[in-house]
Amino acid sequence: MSLPIPSLVGCCGLGSARADMLLRLVDEERPAAVARRLAVILLARHMPELADDVALVVAELVANAEGHGGGPAEVGIARYEHGAAVTVTDRSGDCKRITECMRGMPVHGESMAESGRGLNLVEAFSTAWSVEPASPAGATVTAVFRSGDLT
Repeated sequence: MSLPIPSLVGCCGLGSARADMLLRLVDEERPAAVARRLAVILLARHMPELADDVALVVAELVANAEGHGGGPAEVGIARYEHGAAVTVTDRSGDCKRITECMRGMPVHGESMAESGRGLNLVEAFSTAWSVEPASPAGATVTAVFRSGDLT
């Protein structure tokens, strides 16, 4: 099991990987809670300054996958020399919809009052983030956290 290193990680200068975990959440009863706990376990000892931010963002991304993307398929969390990265892949997400929500555009008749605000948390607490299509279906959202960055 390993977490692929997204191009976003290289752009943010996180250095080499130190540890990673990949969790499949297909049958999990409380996937956001499980993902949050995974983040804390992986980061609390070696990068405590990032643990809370990563836990918040990964829980939000999993909740989004659950509510809008047919459920979370897997979560990856990696620790690097200078930070951490998380990826959440859903089962039937729409990359365009995720991007439009982030831009504050109404999506499928929903206003920002009803949808998309959680991605503002991702934007606020991560150094950078991106969304890409997943194969064979779905979307993968990657959020990168550089140690020492102010959020």
